[in-house]
Amino acid sequence: MFLGEMLDCNFKDSEYLSYFSRPGHFRFSSRVLRKSPFCQPHDEKLSFQEIIKRKLCINVKATELSKTCKELKVTVVKILEHRIMGRQIQSLKPLFETEAFLGKILYLVRDPRAVISSMYFGGWMTYVNAQKQMIFYTIKSEKFIWYVKRICGQIESNLKFIMRPERWLTGRVKVVRYEDLILEPEKNTRKIFKFVDLPFPVDMRQWLYNRTHFKEVLNSNIGTFSTRKNSTISMRKWRLKSPVEMVSLVEKHCSGVMDALGYLPSRGSREILARLDIPLVSRRLIRAGLR
Repeated sequence: MFLGEMLDCNFKDSEYLSYFSRPGHFRFSSRVLRKSPFCQPHDEKLSFQEIIKRKLCINVKATELSKTCKELKVTVVKILEHRIMGRQIQSLKPLFETEAFLGKILYLVRDPRAVISSMYFGGWMTYVNAQKQMIFYTIKSEKFIWYVKRICGQIESNLKFIMRPERWLTGRVKVVRYEDLILEPEKNTRKIFKFVDLPFPVDMRQWLYNRTHFKEVLNSNIGTFSTRKNSTISMRKWRLKSPVEMVSLVEKHCSGVMDALGYLPSRGSREILARLDIPLVSRRLIRAGLR
């Protein structure tokens, strides 16, 4: 599978590689893929739109990508949960049982209320009508509820598997709460580096500060995929943006996941949601009580 190719630095020319290597937003998330031999020299501050306009980068070739990959010491891949087979961590078993594979998993979770809010307002919970218009699913509709149940169901299933890991996964997976990274970035980043057996970089503290203290206000429209935000504002923005009925619906259908991960219910109170000084996340990861 393509994931195995990435982690083994053994790429093959394919439609899949061609699609993901085109000059575009996700391609330019990698500093390596913005440099030679994949791109002409350019100012790193250039937007990906400007890079495309000037035709500064070409499609990635498998041979060059494999060679560059093997020159690097560490490979890190971000995979959205719904893009792994069956949405199940267990599907990675064949890869992890490969003798030469030494990888580990960081299972990043976030408050389901924030996840659903982000997906909804980001346009991911929509359908196209007969007039080819994109229409949002109405809150409380069967399709919206189905989305909520599916998202929380896959998280719950994977958490159960992680909490009682099979031998191939034991010691190789760590649950990380998004909120913990935001509230105590250096402390929790150090834990992550220790887990993956890497030294904590000397310039990491400044890098974390730059990425989490970007000037931003609650009603700003900073891009969803931006890597520079005021993280404490981003963490709580859903509380002011989400309709109470949406929050209540998520709390109803995701109670097991919320309990297990230490997320506290608002119980349909707009006042509680608006009072940002009232925390809705426990200081500790509970990891128990999944039904």
